Amino acid sequence: MRVIAMYLPQFHRVRENEEWWGEGFTDWMAVKNAKPLFEGHYQPHIPLENYYYDLLKKETLLWQAGLMKKYEVDGMCFFHYWFQGGRRILEKPAEILLENDEIEMPFCFCWANESWSRTWKAISGTNTWMVSDADISDNETKPALLLAQDYGSEKDWEEHFQYLLPFFRDRRYVHIEGKPIFLFYEAGQIYCLGEMLSYWQKLARRNGLKGLYIMAARLNGKQVGGVDAEFLSEPSKFQGNVKETIRNGVSTYSYDSMWQFILQKRGTYERQYFCGLVSYDTVPRKKKYGICVDGVSPEKFGIYMKALFRKSEEAGSDVVFVNAWNEWGEGNHLEPDKKYGYEWLKQLKAAKEQYRESFISQQTGLSVRNLLRSSNKFETYLNFMDKWMCLRESGVSLKQILHQRNINTVLIYGYGIIGKHLLWELSDMVVGVIDQKNVLVAGMDTYTPKMSMPNADAVVVASFYFWDEIKKALKKNRTVRNIVSFEEIMSWAYADSGFDSDRG
Repeated sequence: MRVIAMYLPQFHRVRENEEWWGEGFTDWMAVKNAKPLFEGHYQPHIPLENYYYDLLKKETLLWQAGLMKKYEVDGMCFFHYWFQGGRRILEKPAEILLENDEIEMPFCFCWANESWSRTWKAISGTNTWMVSDADISDNETKPALLLAQDYGSEKDWEEHFQYLLPFFRDRRYVHIEGKPIFLFYEAGQIYCLGEMLSYWQKLARRNGLKGLYIMAARLNGKQVGGVDAEFLSEPSKFQGNVKETIRNGVSTYSYDSMWQFILQKRGTYERQYFCGLVSYDTVPRKKKYGICVDGVSPEKFGIYMKALFRKSEEAGSDVVFVNAWNEWGEGNHLEPDKKYGYEWLKQLKAAKEQYRESFISQQTGLSVRNLLRSSNKFETYLNFMDKWMCLRESGVSLKQILHQRNINTVLIYGYGIIGKHLLWELSDMVVGVIDQKNVLVAGMDTYTPKMSMPNADAVVVASFYFWDEIKKALKKNRTVRNIVSFEEIMSWAYADSGFDSDRG
């Protein structure tokens, strides 16, 4: 199961925010100025070690990428802002990431396709980024509409696509079914969505991509051609389904009830991708007009995320989104803070590990702990890698060995030490990776043993342990035709080349 966190690229200065909200404004200002409005209200949220970072600094992205790797967050979904006439805002962090290939941060985009307004009283269907008490009143001295959203025609769609294309081609961009994924935050507002997607798919194929994998949120029950899957983003309109309590004027909702709503909710599309919620409190941005979820804790979050993994598996989806990595202005962040430290990230990682062990046990009847107890595991790996290197030093090609047996395309089972090197060795023969964890492999489709597989001449099992159980599990999959172990391929290589296996 892969986890992708929603990512807000707001934490740096831009001219527009300074014009609207004052010199030096970033979302950190709202975070710092927040105050508790009722007893037990957790505000303000203070970053651990007062790290009010700047997203224009490369070291910030490197720090975030390190946290991702340590706590098994598989990707970031950057909110992408593109307005009428191709106007962009908050685009620099993603552009810095693109320019610095060494930052190991797999990523994708979600187009936050709403107009921005100063007050919700003025214009419907907009995102009210920040408000003050003066803005809530009928203040006619300031513009109500800050940035207008309009979708234009093919010329505008092509300009937008050409901007996105270098990102889609980046090795770190997240794919599903071999296609870069792209999310729409308010798909129901796009009157020309079907036509736009048809044109984008044509441009994608013309530019060497297999196409785009489109996820759409808030379709309002519509079925739109060109949409591959429904994205059940959170927070959704749970207010009508969860009891509201007014506390000192603030609308509050139960965290447990909200999560029960998330776990019970279903979309209308055959393919659905679900989203968990760390927390939610818009008081820093909206003050007493905000919404707050009460009764939050990292421990509860971990329990509910594990349940969401199971729900996703049952729906046939291998990606779960989490809102959010760094929505500090909504009290909603996996990043460490002064109160909880790294607990949100720790609970997420623990939930993944527990789900993974449960999944493997269900598939094979064996636990991860039994695998880790294998006392000779590393010695076995070392000896095997030595023999493999000896073959390579002697010019023996595993590709040629497989071609001689009419194996021209393969799926690799297991993305551990051997699997990673095998993927490099066989390169263009590989059409996908199968893994119990369904780890994220940049530029490569990944599958779990129960998923439908692409056509391949063989599945090569790059695991030394539980061969019988793995083979049995794969045989249950009707889309798998031929299963061979990597050890078997090595024996073919030694037999065909006459190489001395006892060398060294």
